[in-house]
Amino acid sequence: MTRASTALSFTFFAAAPTVKVDHAVAHDYRLGDLQIGHTWTKPAVAGSDADLYAPIFNMGDTEAKLVAVSSPISDSAQLHGSADDGDLPIAAVDLPPGKPVATAPWREHVVLTNLKRTLVHGDSVKVTFDFGRAGTQVLDVEVEDPSGD
Repeated sequence: MTRASTALSFTFFAAAPTVKVDHAVAHDYRLGDLQIGHTWTKPAVAGSDADLYAPIFNMGDTEAKLVAVSSPISDSAQLHGSADDGDLPIAAVDLPPGKPVATAPWREHVVLTNLKRTLVHGDSVKVTFDFGRAGTQVLDVEVEDPSGD
C-alpha cells in the first residue's frame, strides 16, 4: 500500500464515525417488491383520531394494494380517500407498478381511530400494514410535530 493510499484510507475511516444517518432512511422497510419509507403521525390526545402518512413504492411488475391497517394503540384503523372524495373510508390504496405513492392529507392516507393513549413528539408506535397477497409488515411509526414545537 502506498503512502498516499494509506493516508486516503485513514482519512475515510477517520471521517466515517462523523457521518450522520438520515432519520427517514433509518425507518425504511422492504416487503418483497414494496418499499415503505419513513412513516409518521402527528401528536394527538387519547380518544381522538390520528392521520398517518407513508411513502410506498411498488418496484414490481404487478399492481399491489394496501388493503388494511391495524395498531394496538387505536380502536381501529381506516384507509381514507383524498380530500376531493370527501376524506371518506376506502377499501384499498392502489399501488401501481413502478410508481411511488405518497399518502398525504389531500391524498389517500391512514386514520387511526379513537386512540387509546396520547401520542407525543418523539414516541414510536407499532402499526401493521396489510398488503393482501404481498403480506404484512409491522412498522415503527414516529410521532413528529411538523411545526417544530
